[in-house]
Amino acid sequence: MVQLALLYFAVFGGDGKDFPQGIAVDGSGYVAIAGTSGSTNFPVTEDAGQIKPAAKTWTPFAMKTSGEGAQRLYSTYLGGKAVSYGTAVAAGMDGSVCLAGAVSGDFPVTAGAAQAKYAGTGGRLGAGDAFVAKFDAAGKLVYASYFGGSSDEGATAVAMGEGGECMAAGFTTSGDLPVTKKSAYSKRPKGVLSGFLAVFSHDGKRVVYATYLPHDVLAMQATGGMCYVVGKNKATKIGCKGKREIWSVGIAREGEFGRALTLDGANHLRVVSESEKGGKGAILRLRSKDGVAEGTAPFGENEFTSIHGIAAAGGGRLWIGGSAGQPEKAFVALLDAEGKTLQRRNSGEPGEVRVRALAAGPQGTVFAAGETEGDVFVWKLQVSSARDRSASRTEPATLATARR
Repeated sequence: MVQLALLYFAVFGGDGKDFPQGIAVDGSGYVAIAGTSGSTNFPVTEDAGQIKPAAKTWTPFAMKTSGEGAQRLYSTYLGGKAVSYGTAVAAGMDGSVCLAGAVSGDFPVTAGAAQAKYAGTGGRLGAGDAFVAKFDAAGKLVYASYFGGSSDEGATAVAMGEGGECMAAGFTTSGDLPVTKKSAYSKRPKGVLSGFLAVFSHDGKRVVYATYLPHDVLAMQATGGMCYVVGKNKATKIGCKGKREIWSVGIAREGEFGRALTLDGANHLRVVSESEKGGKGAILRLRSKDGVAEGTAPFGENEFTSIHGIAAAGGGRLWIGGSAGQPEKAFVALLDAEGKTLQRRNSGEPGEVRVRALAAGPQGTVFAAGETEGDVFVWKLQVSSARDRSASRTEPATLATARR
């Protein structure tokens, strides 16, 4: 099997545990990374909007690096005194970045934000409210806002609209979310645990559309005014700004859950689902743009395998990334349209635990963000030519050579 070429490998971290939850590529090829830091000295840049964490435990971070190396264009904390988590990131063609997550109390919302007051309890699920923030291309905070009702919310996915809108989705246990009353697809939750979609105006001063969803959300993508979301065992296609649900289908068997999704060039849905117990590999669910099942493709049945990221690679091919083996090692693989592995790269050390997110780049490249020994690592990989044997002979980078 041809090995993916490793173009660079960088590590970022502080004196505590730091881990990424999302990665995205903007219109200039720069890479945005979001996650959560437990460090007091995470490597922020000198002009960061927030130099030090206010919380004694978890605080979200956002950073952007160059697409050709590990140079940090900006890096900042964004959090208050309460525990908060950065769970998802999206990047626009203009270089702006949307960050979303969950917060259990105090958060540095901006003046004029759509929801300026914390409404949650931080109760049974420990979340409280979702938050949404937007940075401009230079890393300046445009806005930061709460979104939530009187119980628990958390944003677990985010996308950016064509007009610069941040669109966040996640889970809720509240019965009083601030949905848009005239346009919401659903004004009431479907059960104790439901999902939500909230679309913020480009300046964050209004929620232009908000609705309950039929299920909780773990991942989302948006294109052409349509939002695709996947939750524990369902996937739904719904209008991003007030159109009704197009379809909602089951995508997992009992004992499985949907973890990640992507859309190929024809807007066909590709979903990763895996066993809730772990250790049994993962299943790629292939569905048409109309939600009709096209088939499944098992992956990693013979070893402990967990897939956290998936991205379209063009021509029906897919990038996937996660962890495999015991002890776990990070990996990224390129699959054909049938789910067969074409190329793969495994980490060089057991300490590189898992890939948590993927984003496709230009010219056959892919960016992966993961965790290693309490730090954040970033890979840039490229498809190797079968005739290029030098790529197969390249030794994997080590932490000693990759730290920044």
